[in-house]
Amino acid sequence: MRLRRSKPGQTAPRPRGSPGKRVYAIGDVHGCQDELTRILGLIEADNAARPKRACFIVFLGDLIDRGPASAGVIRQLRRHPPAFAEVHFIKGNHEEMMVRALTGAPDLIASWLSHGGESCAISYGIDPSVLRDPDPVHLEHILLSHIPEADIRFLDGFVNTVRFGDYVLVHAGLRPGIPISAQSGRDLRWIRAEFLGSEVRHEAVVVHGHTITDTVEMRPNRIGLDTGAFTFFLYGFYQREVIYDIFETLCGARFTNSYTRVGGVSQDTTPLVIEKIRTFLKTFPKTLDDMERLLTRNRIYVDRTKGVGVLTKDEAIARGAT
Repeated sequence: MRLRRSKPGQTAPRPRGSPGKRVYAIGDVHGCQDELTRILGLIEADNAARPKRACFIVFLGDLIDRGPASAGVIRQLRRHPPAFAEVHFIKGNHEEMMVRALTGAPDLIASWLSHGGESCAISYGIDPSVLRDPDPVHLEHILLSHIPEADIRFLDGFVNTVRFGDYVLVHAGLRPGIPISAQSGRDLRWIRAEFLGSEVRHEAVVVHGHTITDTVEMRPNRIGLDTGAFTFFLYGFYQREVIYDIFETLCGARFTNSYTRVGGVSQDTTPLVIEKIRTFLKTFPKTLDDMERLLTRNRIYVDRTKGVGVLTKDEAIARGAT
């Protein structure tokens, strides 16, 4: 592998795409169908306004999970891909988790659901309460009875990389020092720190998603496009379910007045409940920090909410708002 190095005082050559072609890369969609439809419309308009070239759209992976409409995103792109461009799909870590869990590895289902897969399952019409079934085989049966086999095959057919001139498009990144052809699927879909912190010039400039940043991140060796397009409410949905799970472990049901008694409670807690509470208290502060960062710095969220629903003092008084 040859690393591109410039001589002192010499500017590195500017990377170029493939002659006669134009490519648009779309970062992690994460079940946000409204945003997907909007960006495809913007891309179509932009492409039409430019000199005519062969047009390509590359999705960088993670079409699914977290957001409210994973099923809709898959259905839209599988059945009605953009007609004005040739479309390529790169497999992300979320597609990998879902496909593995639903193609013979039911023990992985719980892990997939806890990493955003629950919102994907719900988008297929599955009742959230049944997703807490502890039997992975039974859970697999429920999921496969709702999720079409064609959707699973569609996701499983995604590729690892797409090369476009001096650029290589992947989901997560590359392991520095290893040729593109020798990169492992795990690194291509999961790598973070070793890639993000490296200044090594790869065989091509890496265009990637996977790691959320406030804006598009432009570096000499990479371009990061995941700016956090997913529904914020569902980001905390799993944490709510963790709390409910603690309640059910404690008293066998959602926490209700039947657990309390005058002067105390109906039964004492258990070591398992204490362990679950301690685990939650250790992990939840980071979730809160992530949620606050994504809310206050996410352009999509700010554009949707800034200046919306503002009442003057007189309007608030007239409406009885407090």
